[in-house]
Amino acid sequence: MNSNALNPNQPNGKLPLEAPRIIEEKCNQCGLCAEMCLVYEQHGKQISIVRPEICIHCGHCGSFCPTGAIVVPAAETARLTEADRATLPSPESLQFLFHSRRTVRRYKRKAVSREDIEKILEAGRYTPTGVNNQAIQYIVITDPDRIEELRQMTLPVVMKLFGLAERIAAIPYLSTRILGEQFVNDLKEHFAPAVKLLFKHTKRGDDRLFYHAPAIMLVHGEKIDDMAFSCSAALFSCSLMAHTLGIGCCLNGFLVLAANQNKQIKNWLGIPKRHKCHGAMTLGYQGVVFNSLLKRNPPNVTWR
Repeated sequence: MNSNALNPNQPNGKLPLEAPRIIEEKCNQCGLCAEMCLVYEQHGKQISIVRPEICIHCGHCGSFCPTGAIVVPAAETARLTEADRATLPSPESLQFLFHSRRTVRRYKRKAVSREDIEKILEAGRYTPTGVNNQAIQYIVITDPDRIEELRQMTLPVVMKLFGLAERIAAIPYLSTRILGEQFVNDLKEHFAPAVKLLFKHTKRGDDRLFYHAPAIMLVHGEKIDDMAFSCSAALFSCSLMAHTLGIGCCLNGFLVLAANQNKQIKNWLGIPKRHKCHGAMTLGYQGVVFNSLLKRNPPNVTWR
C-alpha cells in the first residue's frame, strides 16, 4: 500500500487540484457519493457531478466508493485490504499509547535523526483541517546554536510577560475578568514561582526552558480558530509518533507565548505576519525511563 500520495511533478509536491470524475462502467449507482458529498447528485440511477466548483479535494469520495468508480488525485489507487485493516491498533493498545505517553524534560545528548523527524511530521500530515486546506506549517530547529539563540531571546520575554500578568492578577475583581479565574489561580500557585526559578536556574547555566533539547518543533497557521485546533491536533499527533520512536516531547507554552507577543522572535522564526504560532514542543531521545503509569482525574463531562 503506497502511503505517499504526493505528486512530485506538482509545485512543492502538492496534489493537483483536479475535479473528480466517474468511470461509468464501474459505477453501480449505489448513490453513496451523493449521500456523502454535495458535489454529487443522484437522479434515478444516474449519478452526476453537478457542483465541481465546491469540491475541496479531500479524496473521500474516491476512498469510500465501493467499486473504485470515482477517480480523484487525493485518493490512492490501491484499495485497502483486510490485511491492511488488521494492522490497526486495538482499542486497548491505542489506549495504552495515550496512557503511557509522558512529558519528557530529560534528553540524551544526541541529535534527533532526520529520518525520525520526517516520520514524526508524517503523523502530523494526516491531521484533519477545515475544508481540507492542509494549511498547517511546521518549523523544525535542530542547530544547537540556533536553539541557544532562540532560548536567549525567549527567556527575557517570558519574564516580562509573566511580570505583567502578576501585576494584573493582584488587582481584585479585574484580574479574573481579564485573565480568567483558572489562569489567575495557576499563575499564583504555579506559573509565577516557576518562572522565577526558571530565571534563577538559567543564570547558573541550567536550561529549564528547553531542557537542552536537541530539537524544537513549532506549528503555525492563520489566526483563526480552525487553524488553532488543527495545528494543536497535528502537534499532538506528532508527539504520539515521537513516543513510539523513543523520542520524548514537552509542549512549551512559554515559547508559544513569546513567539506571539514578540515581533523579534516571530520574525526570527520566519512566521508570517498574518500567522500565529499555535503550538511548540521540545524533542529528544528519552533520557529517562518511566516505570509506572500515572493517574488522572476522570473526564469532566456533561451528558445531555
